[in-house]
Amino acid sequence: MYRQVLTPSRENNTFVIPNKWYGQTIEIMVYPVSHNNEQSLNTTIKQQKRFALDALLDQHLLDLSDFKFNRDEANNYE
Repeated sequence: MYRQVLTPSRENNTFVIPNKWYGQTIEIMVYPVSHNNEQSLNTTIKQQKRFALDALLDQHLLDLSDFKFNRDEANNYE
């Protein structure tokens, strides 16, 4: 995850992204941040980290809705 906070001084702005992300699809989210409320800034950072973690872990989810556990088979030691 990469985070950059900036104050734009004109309509169009540019920012640098890490070289390892070149050629990859990335998502850019832009929203106003109030520095007057430090707790809201910390909450925003936590939400961004959680979103990045969820995106990373979602690719490893398994659908276990059809899984049937057979206790007798699991305890059969023969």
